[in-house]
Amino acid sequence: MSQHERSELRAIIDQQLDNPPLSQQQADRLNQLLQDEAHMLYYLESMELEANLPDGTENAELADLVTTSAKSNPTRFWLPAAAAACLAFAAGWQLSSPPKPETGPSLANQEKSSPAAHATISNMFGVRWTASPEDIRNPKEIAIESGLIELNYPSGTSMILEGPAHYTITGDNHGQLAYGKFVAKVPKGAEGFTVDYPNGKVVDLGTEFGVQLDRNGDLSVGVFEGEVELHPQGRKDIALIEKNHALAQSADNPQELSSIPFERDQFVRHIPSREFSWNISTPGEIEKSFDISHLIWKPGEYRALVKWMSGHKAVMSGRSPIKIKQATLWHDKRLISSDVHDGFTGHVRQTRDNIYHLHIPDEDFSKGKWILKVRMQFTTPFKNTSKNTSKGVLLLEEGTAYAGKDSDFIGRWQYTHDGVTWIREFHPDGSVSQFANGGEALGFRNCHWKTENGVLKLWLEKPHYYTDHILRDPNTLIFVDQPFRHAVKIKP
Repeated sequence: MSQHERSELRAIIDQQLDNPPLSQQQADRLNQLLQDEAHMLYYLESMELEANLPDGTENAELADLVTTSAKSNPTRFWLPAAAAACLAFAAGWQLSSPPKPETGPSLANQEKSSPAAHATISNMFGVRWTASPEDIRNPKEIAIESGLIELNYPSGTSMILEGPAHYTITGDNHGQLAYGKFVAKVPKGAEGFTVDYPNGKVVDLGTEFGVQLDRNGDLSVGVFEGEVELHPQGRKDIALIEKNHALAQSADNPQELSSIPFERDQFVRHIPSREFSWNISTPGEIEKSFDISHLIWKPGEYRALVKWMSGHKAVMSGRSPIKIKQATLWHDKRLISSDVHDGFTGHVRQTRDNIYHLHIPDEDFSKGKWILKVRMQFTTPFKNTSKNTSKGVLLLEEGTAYAGKDSDFIGRWQYTHDGVTWIREFHPDGSVSQFANGGEALGFRNCHWKTENGVLKLWLEKPHYYTDHILRDPNTLIFVDQPFRHAVKIKP
């Protein structure tokens, strides 16, 4: 993008945000500029940043907790996904659309997506997109080749969608499946959750159930808890499926149903944990092994983050932290990847280089036994007593670090530690606010944050050091060098 084009696009954006309508000439020029991917990304980022601008709030410091209630923040709106479409409607033009992903049998006779329909992706692992959604936080359509996505409806219904799959959100408690596999959990009050498919629909009666729909249209439905109704297309009577029962429907004869064994183990009911605990209590070098088979869903890049959480040794004044020497990845006893470098974990001031990068080539990927081995040691001799035991976690993250931009970090992030619920808010002006159990923590007055290579670096005035944060995905914040669990992005 040239400086002239950037200035021209910025001027059009500013006018749009100030509300005066664009002229036909300006709308045509904007449409022309947005055909370029770099221009489109800049446009969306600019609109997102404007959407997240809060009122000024006083900075806060973690150490000086007060018991006043957290100040309320004005409502913010998420614009990027809809901004281009709204402008197109107002000015009488439209942007070119990406090609639609491959779908299963025709869905022409099914319910169309409603503009009001929405659901939120709260977690995902091993995902390879067939077509990336315009708004990854609140997608209307999900098309994936592999991996797991956790989807939450405003009704309280939650779903684990497993690829390959193509699923469309058509209502606040309604969806449409072209093909794929999922498990849905429907709480009390959300009964009636409905999923359409080419040869009928499944209606929940307050339950947990699984559905598998092949690309050729063959369907199976099984119930973990409660009951569901299966409504085959062209059949007047409704089939009731009870707990621990399953039915199959053939695409060749959709009006005929047959009872089948319920293969419960074929469904994923939870996103697998990425966290593994470790402890070290002896001097000298040791090797820790972790079975990560359930987390290897695809070839590509993986990251192992080794993080100390508690223990006397790692925080004693003047003592060395725990040293990490290498991480190696093995498949069925064969070495696939390794990262050999000295890293350190302990108190935040002592932690550095504690992320290990591993690569699985396409030709080496297959299901089987995947073991991650980490060599580590205390760097100072000591007596082997329980007081000297240090404990921590290893986090396995798929993919390279999410390329976080300023606009990705701006907002409120919630996490818990030592029984306290914390909210850390990053403001567009580089300041930070902190809240604990609803009370504002003062003292971040001179603290600030910035991003470098996708990493948010927070400068703490006392005791004068930077602490690093990375994004697992747009909704999950990882503390690299602090003993906190991950934080999730919350609404203002």
